[in-house]
Amino acid sequence: MNKEVIKGKNVFFKMITLENIYNGWLDWINNAKLTEYLDTAGAISEESLIDYFNKSQPPRVYMFAIYDNNTEEYIGNARLSSINYDKGEAAYGRLIGNSNYHGRGLGTEVLKLLSMFAFNELGLNKIYTGVNSKNLASIKSNLKAGASLERVETKIDAFGKEHAIRTWYCSVWFKLWYQ
Repeated sequence: MNKEVIKGKNVFFKMITLENIYNGWLDWINNAKLTEYLDTAGAISEESLIDYFNKSQPPRVYMFAIYDNNTEEYIGNARLSSINYDKGEAAYGRLIGNSNYHGRGLGTEVLKLLSMFAFNELGLNKIYTGVNSKNLASIKSNLKAGASLERVETKIDAFGKEHAIRTWYCSVWFKLWYQ
């Protein structure tokens, strides 16, 4: 299943494949600057990323590779996980791994596209994420995409450091707003 899933103004999604691990994903997930605000500890091996990929399959997880519309270059990943169809909600995540694409507002577009997939294709009512309070780029992107702040809580990360985590969400009103 390597066809376009959804297309936006600047990017499109395909279902992620094992090939993406070797085309940037493994490098990105092991780049300390890119993962500074993610809750991961230590280096991620090829084997553990393959295992993660194998466990991240529909219908409980949808993982997408993000591509540039013009160059068709693989630039990042987007994910819906912890999908609870009974509650109509899921967690979301996104990573623009290719640093040449940072600062272009693509994270905002990715969140809008991910939301539309969640609401239109999966029939969900809400998607949410936790964001480290120091991750200003993600906070700005969430706001620009129309996400709302749900709560702020303190969390201990994988390194034992305490952080304020802001939980953001997009809900059904978001679907209506962008139609």
